[in-house]
Amino acid sequence: MGKEQPSERVMPYIQRKDNYQPNALTTAKRAYTLSEQRLFFFIVNQFNHLETYNPEQNLIFRIPIAEISKSVDYKELKNLCKTFKDKGLYQKDENDVFQSMTIFPWIEYDGKSGIIEIMMLSKAIPFFVNLGKEYTRYNVEIMLSLSSKYSQRMFELLRMFQGRKQQEFSLDFLELKESFCCEKYTYKDFRINVLEVAQKELFDKAGISFDFNTGNKQRGIDKIFFKVITWKELATQEINQEIEDYKAAPEVNQYNGVQMILKSKYTFNDDQIKTIINNTKLREKFIEVNSLIEFGKVKISTTPTKYMAKSLGFGETLIVQKSK
Repeated sequence: MGKEQPSERVMPYIQRKDNYQPNALTTAKRAYTLSEQRLFFFIVNQFNHLETYNPEQNLIFRIPIAEISKSVDYKELKNLCKTFKDKGLYQKDENDVFQSMTIFPWIEYDGKSGIIEIMMLSKAIPFFVNLGKEYTRYNVEIMLSLSSKYSQRMFELLRMFQGRKQQEFSLDFLELKESFCCEKYTYKDFRINVLEVAQKELFDKAGISFDFNTGNKQRGIDKIFFKVITWKELATQEINQEIEDYKAAPEVNQYNGVQMILKSKYTFNDDQIKTIINNTKLREKFIEVNSLIEFGKVKISTTPTKYMAKSLGFGETLIVQKSK
């Protein structure tokens, strides 16, 4: 690449247990092979979801070949670098605005240094970090273990709806086929080659059990209805994992993470927020209660803020709206 330019930021390689990605990226059409998707997940893993990124800077990812080759055949990597950069991202929003973009214009495979270097264009960064309240979180190790690209995409979708606490949901059949790059499939083809394959593999490797049906339609199928069966068990696992991840994180990450959640999901005032984030025990209790709320493990008769305040020992008399 030559001398690094100010408009580029080199990202140090970091392995994270979970990936966080905007739901818009989860549902976007990605015409990737199984191996290309695995490389894609490695790149998503390099983003810190609590960090702010400069929209004027391209990002340079340097991923060790030895790490990628654990999931992608070593002999396939060189060819993968040739095809991956030409693959784009295709996205349509709720207003039917269609976007198509090239994300990775430059890739270098350096066998001598043992590094694959990938450039991401700055204009693509918002699609990877604009989490807001709608994001998909999934375990990278499980994702990389899946041997079907359709299982990978289904895993993303199921985790997205789990984040929304939706045990039952429906998806437009045509949009689902487009997202999976299976536009030519009939329902029978899609059922056999996509849904049934994902159903078995996700049960075996991710512990997710789901059923699907067409609402008793035999022809003119326009929607597929899904139901996740092991939702409560998964929620308990997620809560325990979130608490473990929080405790294992550096204190500055604990502080920033709690502050971000407080400001985006609750209506405490500034003084109350400072009280919580500056107290180790209150921060830990906040993460525990927030997880219970997020995964629907508690019934709230008032508001999340009032429930949280009572759980933290504030008392309802201290609850006020955010100061303007």
